[in-house]
Amino acid sequence: MIDKLKYFIDLFDKYYNPEINNIDEVIGIMKGNNASLIECVMMMRLKLKLSQKDADTIVLNSEAWKDDKDEILKFRNIIEDKFSNFILKNKKNKD
Repeated sequence: MIDKLKYFIDLFDKYYNPEINNIDEVIGIMKGNNASLIECVMMMRLKLKLSQKDADTIVLNSEAWKDDKDEILKFRNIIEDKFSNFILKNKKNKD
């Protein structure tokens, strides 16, 4: 994991240019080098000091992830629904 993290940090440092804010390009390079969405978000947080929400929004709306966005959001909604139902079920069992 450490080697992979260092690899993505090095990629980010090599290609990111704050003068032209080419973050979309960097996300594409990272994804092209097998970075997951979570790893891309992690780099945005680590290198640009963004909040989780801001980093996630930037990555999810990037050109590199646009074809996956609907499926990712659908999956997140399913997980959220299952988690909410689990919480409600456990709350009812306690009452």
